Amino acid sequence: MWWFVPAAGAAWLLSASQDAAPARPMIALWKPGLWALSASTTTFVGLAAMQGLHDRLTDGSYSRTLAERKRQYVMYRTTSPSLVTHGGLSLTVVGLNLAAYSYCRQRPGNILQLADGHNSEHWTLLTAAFCHMDSAHLCTNMATLIPEIPHALEACGQSPYQFVAFYVSAAIFSSYAQRCVAYSRWSQSWISRFDFTAPLGVGASGVARAVFAASCFTQSWSSPSFIFSALTLSRQVMGDIEGLLRSRESIGFAAHLAGAAFGVAYAYFDANYYLWKKLVRFFRGLDGKRDRPRRPNQTEEHGDLSLDELVRRLNSSN
Repeated sequence: MWWFVPAAGAAWLLSASQDAAPARPMIALWKPGLWALSASTTTFVGLAAMQGLHDRLTDGSYSRTLAERKRQYVMYRTTSPSLVTHGGLSLTVVGLNLAAYSYCRQRPGNILQLADGHNSEHWTLLTAAFCHMDSAHLCTNMATLIPEIPHALEACGQSPYQFVAFYVSAAIFSSYAQRCVAYSRWSQSWISRFDFTAPLGVGASGVARAVFAASCFTQSWSSPSFIFSALTLSRQVMGDIEGLLRSRESIGFAAHLAGAAFGVAYAYFDANYYLWKKLVRFFRGLDGKRDRPRRPNQTEEHGDLSLDELVRRLNSSN
């Protein structure tokens, strides 16, 4: 009787397909995916180049300032007077979200213009993360996001350039994940059978989840705060998985999961050290002669002499 279970499942799927929900407009997902990858890479590399240029113009003092801020954060685990960069970042994040919300409230079609990507407007993957359905949606996301920015800055090496790159990449990645669920052929053919939700993906909740996930790994793994944060993140992830599979509420569960995965991967694999710092060091050293070390006994007069010739001349002079 082993065949009874798959046969019953097939019969249920066929019966469920009779009253399937109307399909959303189909789009090819590889094009917005390629745009998401290229836009995130361009933003990341471009901002790393800007920090490298900033560091070169200040003769390395900018990197030393960031290192001192990171040291103070590790020592005091709090917002010291020198950690002033997060204030400007928080105001910028709130201001951009408020501006997008005000624009969407002017007329109903504005939110579709910034968030719906079925007309090959791939840039809406970014703008959708700044749109919100109502004031409660906006306030909830901002209240979740803003307190975690100082801690996420630690995962970004206290660099505002890197935080902006992290924010933009997380916004694009989470929006693309939500759009895959909402518009893909797989979700179109199975959404009504497994109760997948496919709402229009708007809001900064995916970015907020990425920021919170990254901030968890800035704490000592043996500390009670890390254990509490890890348990909270695990509970949120399990709730999002259950909501994605079973709930019919208009919540971007896929964006939440993608944001959490992005934040965990970014902080756990230390993208600040293995990726960002290497890019900054590369762009800072493009002006070759300034940072090129000189040999101790090398002078302009003997700059083109070989080591053997220098040794011979030194011996003959003695």
